[in-house]
Amino acid sequence: MNIPRIIIGCCFLFCFPAESFSQAYDTYIDYKKLKCPAVALIANVPSDVAGAALDEDLKQHGLKGKSLNGFKVYERVVFSPFSNENINIYTTVKKDDEKSPDKCIVYIIVEKINADFVSPTDNPQIYNNVKKYLNNFNVTAKDMHYQIQISDQGKNLEKAQKKLSSLVKDSVTIVKKMTELETKAHENQTEMELQRNEIKMQQQVLDNLISGKETSR
Repeated sequence: MNIPRIIIGCCFLFCFPAESFSQAYDTYIDYKKLKCPAVALIANVPSDVAGAALDEDLKQHGLKGKSLNGFKVYERVVFSPFSNENINIYTTVKKDDEKSPDKCIVYIIVEKINADFVSPTDNPQIYNNVKKYLNNFNVTAKDMHYQIQISDQGKNLEKAQKKLSSLVKDSVTIVKKMTELETKAHENQTEMELQRNEIKMQQQVLDNLISGKETSR
């Protein structure tokens, strides 16, 4: 048995532990001035990501909600992970702590049609189903978070590529202008030299005229 290799492997596992997720728990939350039994979960993602992930997951199950009193409300829906009966589902996401922007608390309350809100004592089956759903939600939220980050990074990359393309285009234009300026500078230098020679010639003619006039006196 290779003891040193095993020890190194164990140390590696301790140095890089797998990310642990919190479990759903029983709680209460206020809705329309009523204290309702709810299931909550501390999600390891920002609140907007958790809200988007929850909405998207329910949407994929054919549920369409509406915003009401700080909750997303899904009225008279059948959501098989919770129940095969028509129920009302209320979801909301709140920031866990201002010091922890990457964490939030997800709340779900369920109401039976023409009955009370589901509680662990009155409707344990539905309540436990909600708990089971939320216990798996962190994985769903993390996937959504990665998708958003990948999308944002893709946009950043596209923006950087566009900027580089613009700079390359500007560089070509600048090089062309520099070439034109160098050509003009060379032409100007040649014209200046010709003009100096012209001045010398004209000066010589003037000097000859002055000298001839003085000699004829």
